[in-house]
Amino acid sequence: MSQLKTNNITNVSNTGDPNIVLGDSGDVQVQSLNSGPLAGFRNQIVNGGFTVNQREASGTYTTSAGAQTIYTVDRLVMNQISNAVTLQSQLVNDLPGFTKGVHVNQTCGLKQRVELEWPGSRGLFAPNSVWTFSCWSTKPLQTGGFFFGVSPEVAASTAAVPTAGETIGPWTRYTYTATLNSVALTNEPCFGVVFTFPADTRTTGWQLERGPVATPFEHRPIGTELALCQRYMTVLDLGTNTNPVHWTFSRATDTGAPYGTVQFPTTMRVRPTFQEVGTVNAYATNMNFATTTSCSLTLNTSLSAHQNALQRCSANSNTFLKWYFDAEL
Repeated sequence: MSQLKTNNITNVSNTGDPNIVLGDSGDVQVQSLNSGPLAGFRNQIVNGGFTVNQREASGTYTTSAGAQTIYTVDRLVMNQISNAVTLQSQLVNDLPGFTKGVHVNQTCGLKQRVELEWPGSRGLFAPNSVWTFSCWSTKPLQTGGFFFGVSPEVAASTAAVPTAGETIGPWTRYTYTATLNSVALTNEPCFGVVFTFPADTRTTGWQLERGPVATPFEHRPIGTELALCQRYMTVLDLGTNTNPVHWTFSRATDTGAPYGTVQFPTTMRVRPTFQEVGTVNAYATNMNFATTTSCSLTLNTSLSAHQNALQRCSANSNTFLKWYFDAEL
């Protein structure tokens, strides 16, 4: 049987990287298939296109003076370095294939924490495995890299400045490829990527994938992306005083305290913290939040013996009362 022995295959007109790279271990590297990603769910980043923004309807997130770390659009963490920073969710109309991005007005760190399958277990992120982070940005990224953990963060790779690649209008795709070190883990819950972005920068299209090649950004259906985000943050709109949400409760006895359950749209990472935002309508305050699990919220009320329905809504006819359930890393 005849054999063709070569290291790579490329189109005669291709002036960039080879179309196909053949590794000595049998590994085959390609940049894309039919101009798309190599396989579904290749991207370990959730909400890399920043299309989901549950926390703040205005899309504006601001830190005060002094170093702060806050969550902004879903799954994106902002690290203030010195000056107060404002991050704004924005429409993108000058980068084909993308609809949303974020803008920062001051130099700051942006990161995402990727949940490990089990705390302290590397899983996919094994020692000596090669990973590539890529994103689109309107200004060059500064130093960053990979890490494990939340506080403290343990370096998982050598920090470096990403490499500039393809350019479309004001946008450039930057890539960072690194081999993970063998740092020992204890109970770290996550792997992460962090880079410093200069002032007045827009970014979108974050992707983290195994291997040394930055493949095309993986666009997942918006419903899928929202469901992935809701594992870490779920927001329930309870309605206004002219359009309230109603619950039906049950009780063990005629005079017993009534209980009801609100089911989360997906099982959350851990039992979430709870926050109610807005002004509660005066006739809808007789509710207690008894128990929260990673799957549901149990409510009890002080309703009279034969009442089985309750409204809890905003006192403002134009503003929804909201419940925030936070299970972020």
